[in-house]
Amino acid sequence: MASNTSLLVTKKSNKHSKYPVYQATLVRMLMKNPTYKTTTKTHYIAYTAIGYWPFTRPKFSIEKALHAAENQVSMEILAQAGQRFPTGSKFGSWLRINHMDIVKMSHQYIGEVRQVDVPVNQSPREFRKRYCRVAFQNE
Repeated sequence: MASNTSLLVTKKSNKHSKYPVYQATLVRMLMKNPTYKTTTKTHYIAYTAIGYWPFTRPKFSIEKALHAAENQVSMEILAQAGQRFPTGSKFGSWLRINHMDIVKMSHQYIGEVRQVDVPVNQSPREFRKRYCRVAFQNE
């Protein structure tokens, strides 16, 4: 089964946010594979300059992608400072109550927001892992 994959990135205007929005579409041509599903959902990911991942997990709105980027960058800033912080679902609330200055500082490390098409049969974590992986054309 032959496969050819490429990533197309186009800039879109966004009147609801001061950040530019880019649409990244994974274009894949699969031959002789009728089971491949092309159904996708539109999500947004934000670029972060520091942290383990260069992009957030895909979110359903631009605001949620930026919120996730704030959390991701703030966690890295706190870790570099040796600060202890709670893990899990309470991190964002704890962060905004106790360290709003860190949240504001995190904006220095947050870049563009991209619109991506995530396959419905793939989790946001799996998509980010695949999206952030550098691959050559024949891989």
